Amino acid sequence: KWGRPNTSVAEQLRRIMLRRLKSECLDLPVKRRVTVPVEIGIIPSDADAEVAEAAGDNIAPLVSKLAKERAKVAEAKAKQAVDWVDAYEESSEGPLVVFAHHRKAVRAFEKREGWAVIDGDTSPEERRRLVDLFQAGALRGLACSILAAGVGITLTAASSCLFIEQDWTPGLNLQAEDRLHRIGQSEHVTIYVLQATDHRVDSHVTRVIQRKLQDMEGAGL
Repeated sequence: KWGRPNTSVAEQLRRIMLRRLKSECLDLPVKRRVTVPVEIGIIPSDADAEVAEAAGDNIAPLVSKLAKERAKVAEAKAKQAVDWVDAYEESSEGPLVVFAHHRKAVRAFEKREGWAVIDGDTSPEERRRLVDLFQAGALRGLACSILAAGVGITLTAASSCLFIEQDWTPGLNLQAEDRLHRIGQSEHVTIYVLQATDHRVDSHVTRVIQRKLQDMEGAGL
């Protein structure tokens, strides 16, 4: 089906590669995921209905429409994310990392007091500076693009992160959350994921990601 990895490739690689999981090499704290249901209150487009009517996973012809709809959903979910972070900061003294795919969702936090943003426009020098500030406890939060900040940095000063949205590719989401769940982390890591309950496109993306994760685990990837 559309979007499924080629398991025959994984089987061939097993014959020539010795692979060890991170959990087999490192003694890291527990990592758990929590779904946060939200209502975004936007009127679904035609893509929403078409996804519901599509047979199985045959949505390849809808990719362009889905991309536009996902951008709208991300912007609406960002508003809910700001409210969620307000509540989080009232009940927790710990720093927080927020991840999103779309720039507008990340930029919803750029003027928030005590926060900084890392996205595709952030220079390598500025990115290092912001990460150092965050790790030193000088920032309360960091809003990050999944692509721009999903690799090559350490954010173990936080033990919680929030995904406003996730990338279609599960591996990119895993890499992003592992900015927290890596050597130097002493606390259990909690990954919160916003899920729009009133929009079928958002629900469908979540199902596809979860299914891909299951396929990856089943294939030993």
